[in-house]
Amino acid sequence: RNGGNQMFDISGWTGGHDDLITRGNGVVDMPEKLYVFAERFWPRKAHWSFYANMRYAADGLRGWRHGGLSAYLEPAYSVNDRLTFNVGLELVNNPDWLLWQGDVQRLGTYGRKQVFMNAGATWLIDDRQELRVRLEALGLDAEAKQSWAVAPDGTPVRSATPVSSFAVRNLGFQVRYRYEFAPLSYLYLAYVRGGSLFDNVDGEYSARDEFTDAFDLRDSEQLLVKLSYR
Repeated sequence: RNGGNQMFDISGWTGGHDDLITRGNGVVDMPEKLYVFAERFWPRKAHWSFYANMRYAADGLRGWRHGGLSAYLEPAYSVNDRLTFNVGLELVNNPDWLLWQGDVQRLGTYGRKQVFMNAGATWLIDDRQELRVRLEALGLDAEAKQSWAVAPDGTPVRSATPVSSFAVRNLGFQVRYRYEFAPLSYLYLAYVRGGSLFDNVDGEYSARDEFTDAFDLRDSEQLLVKLSYR
């Protein structure tokens, strides 16, 4: 009635064989899996609108009772019909994240924690000009818990070969101005900055620290000009 929408989805799989996760290095017997997803959008009232979702995903070796949880919330504030700000935050906690580590030819079970933020602004200056700002930042830490060898019959077997904990941080930032100087002809000016860092040396990581340190990344910084004329 208010123009919003919502969705709920649940799906499950019985135990079976997985020939993809090892990237061509054998078939693994996997336990049952469970996925639950729910989302809701609240349309704009006065100045505010909201979007939120939650997810439960159990696809590791510990079965459907030991999945990961994620939650995402994104409010948007419209000053008026031409100027809008939005910011979204996602938190992830997965105690049974399963990855293939090709350097040691082992599966690894990790405790994954992740913080992700996206933010932006859109300003429709007039009928011919617009300014858009976009920011994405991510911090992830994966704590190694157990390594697994794959037996010839597909059974995962605990292994003494260690897998390394690791951390990831990413940043993407863009400011883009567009001017329509003639029908279907545009001038674009953009400032773009970004970076990425993968670390598996120290062994002690924090998703929160990786997220805050992501804002210092500056692997690439560009000023771009583009002309599109018809």
